[in-house]
Amino acid sequence: MTFWEQFRYAFESFSVRNVAEIIIIAVAVYFCLALLKKNNALGLAKYFLAGVALSLILAWERVGLALIRPLLLSVPFVAIVTTVALCFGDFRRTALKFGSTKEDKGRYGDERGSDEDRRIAVKEISRAVLGMAKRDCGALVVLVRDAIQPHIAESGIRLDAQLSGQLLESLFNPKGSLHDGAVLIKGDKILAAGCFLNLTQDISVDKELGTRHRAGIGVTESNNVTAIIVSEETGVISVARAGELTRYIDSNMLLAILEEFYGLAERKPAKKRKVRI
Repeated sequence: MTFWEQFRYAFESFSVRNVAEIIIIAVAVYFCLALLKKNNALGLAKYFLAGVALSLILAWERVGLALIRPLLLSVPFVAIVTTVALCFGDFRRTALKFGSTKEDKGRYGDERGSDEDRRIAVKEISRAVLGMAKRDCGALVVLVRDAIQPHIAESGIRLDAQLSGQLLESLFNPKGSLHDGAVLIKGDKILAAGCFLNLTQDISVDKELGTRHRAGIGVTESNNVTAIIVSEETGVISVARAGELTRYIDSNMLLAILEEFYGLAERKPAKKRKVRI
């Protein structure tokens, strides 16, 4: 058969059932794209499971959708591959969390020190953060409570330096090579600087927020840490904890958060300007 003969045969054998099948494909593609746009990776799992069940029903021979039956039979495989691809970051973070040994935790987390050491740490961090905010100097400070995933600390420059406000500010000097990364602080020590963090995959985060804020949120989603972010554009201070971002932190709020983190004060209910972004 020539091409035109094949085309004429296909056209003559075309039926209303085939039109219905094409419409089903178009609608399915449309809704898949809509779901990908509006939902995060983990939230898509239930839709994929529903899609797999529906595809198996439609692929049943008695339904008679012969044109798209081979396509429907491949849906379960495609759904599994797509889910793994979309959730790869979450799987990776979980694997790294369980893969961290006690030895790793010891390497990337030290004792908090005495009450006096912690008070000094609070004072130095507060002074540095407020100073950078006044100068619109972008910063991302990660306060480590117990431990942090080894690959995060190893992505930067290991320091193990005594914490001081002056040193902390110098690490975020725009002319320096480490200012774009995060600084990790544990107790009264600066563990590392220039560290790279995974960005949050939460699609509900405000589109106006930049990389620093997304990285700050992301690191708190999979680690027991608190992230302090200073905006380079506005000098606004934000704090991320457990994937939640609180913006427009003033000096009193910052002091309270630091004292709470270091165990120098009881956690108080926020007054709140807290927004889930």
